[in-house]
Amino acid sequence: MLDESQIQTESEVDVAAVLKTLENSNRVFPEDAVRTIQGQRELFIPHLIAAIRAMTAAAREGKQLNLGVHDYALLLLTEFRAKEALPAIVEAITLPGELPFDLYNDLITEELARTLAVLADDQPELLDGLIRDRAVNEFVRWSAVDAIGMLARGGKITREAAAERLNSHLLFAFETSDEDLGKPLVSVLCRLGVASSRDLVLEALTKLEFDRRFTTPDHVRRDFDAAAAGDLSYFNRLDLPEPRDTIEYMKEWVCFREDENDDQPAGVRDAEEWSDDWEQVPEPIHAPAKVGRNEACPCGSGKKHKKCCRNK
Repeated sequence: MLDESQIQTESEVDVAAVLKTLENSNRVFPEDAVRTIQGQRELFIPHLIAAIRAMTAAAREGKQLNLGVHDYALLLLTEFRAKEALPAIVEAITLPGELPFDLYNDLITEELARTLAVLADDQPELLDGLIRDRAVNEFVRWSAVDAIGMLARGGKITREAAAERLNSHLLFAFETSDEDLGKPLVSVLCRLGVASSRDLVLEALTKLEFDRRFTTPDHVRRDFDAAAAGDLSYFNRLDLPEPRDTIEYMKEWVCFREDENDDQPAGVRDAEEWSDDWEQVPEPIHAPAKVGRNEACPCGSGKKHKKCCRNK
């Protein structure tokens, strides 16, 4: 929390200089600049939205994109619950092909679901539109599915209402043979564990393509049986639809660590650094897990997912 002595008046804030500090942060986390924005959120919100729109335009023009104000903006606008930013964010994440990743890297897989759950909690139809649009990047669609699960986890909607919504999308995936949509839906429906989804999810395993190393009928039955018995531990591992503190989150990024290799791309968190922590707490096998582009490929090749099975 900021005390009154840390909060500057608008006349004392050089907005352009603060934003320039974010743009030139590179290897040093600009904590003072971010803290200034947190203390003057109403002043900075329009500028953060403008930064997202500017970088979206740059992405469309094929310009090189690095860590910049737009990255901070996504997290800060989520932290501020600035719903007026949602149109600009949607415009950015619905860029064609890989452009959303060029713009936001692993924020797409790590934080976008949270952003959507926070800013679109009263616009489920917007989430529905992202989920069903095959022109949207598959991981953006997955984030929209996750957002619905998060809304149920936070009590914004009931588990049953979330399942009903996702059931309709799974039926749509059957009708359109939409493999990309089936996988995240099965994952979140298994987490919700609502009985009305059980047979539909099992049907999905026969109608849509799934990797049997990670998803089998037995795994699905186990998830739904546990929920029916009152065990919601799998559901409770969904994130709550609550924003993070941007400073606490970003200052741990690999690109801001002095001891990391200089060739680490700016703005990208290295998923491999967390592998030791994952190994210490084994996860049960459930429905398909979302694999980040820069995570180790689950096939065991040793390559990053984006360079291996993700494109197969």
